[in-house]
Amino acid sequence: MRSRPMFFLVTILIIAVGLAAVGIGAGKPKNTTTKTTQNASAKQDHPGTIDGKVNPELIPDHIAYTLVFRTIALHQNTDFEKRRSRAWAKSVGLDDAGADKLLAAANEFHMRVSVLDNQVKEIKNRSWPNPGAQVMAQLTDLQEKKEAIVAEIVSSLPTRLGSEWAGKLHNHINSDVKRKMKHLPSAATTPGNR
Repeated sequence: MRSRPMFFLVTILIIAVGLAAVGIGAGKPKNTTTKTTQNASAKQDHPGTIDGKVNPELIPDHIAYTLVFRTIALHQNTDFEKRRSRAWAKSVGLDDAGADKLLAAANEFHMRVSVLDNQVKEIKNRSWPNPGAQVMAQLTDLQEKKEAIVAEIVSSLPTRLGSEWAGKLHNHINSDVKRKMKHLPSAATTPGNR
């Protein structure tokens, strides 16, 4: 029976030490830099990288729209994906009908571009890590086809969504999406990766 009070005392002491440790960690000023953030900020971007925070206007539209379409396209058509994608579309200001039309455009993009993505994977699996000039030409051709699909779908958005909503989407992409991106121009990247 005497060991029971000692057990409670030790338990309370352990809890108190744990809470004190949490309190000390929580009391740390928010602007204090940890080693992890120091290491992350020490990593430099590749020369020539366009930072959207600094120059969003230098990030090509087709890159930003590609990111949006890839993000909101329904790959597995699950309820979670539908809710997530519709929520993103509505965050731009679209109503339910507009959100559905934007998702239809993104799904068309996904369907058409996934064929090209599979061709890129197949080519890279056969030729990497030493692709020849012919392989690079094939990848460049596939990249140009992807960009043409994006341009075609983007140019159809005023008809699909209406000019006002397509304009609002374009403004959102320029003011929000591009500012969260970094882009390494094609001269320094491998075709087929974009």
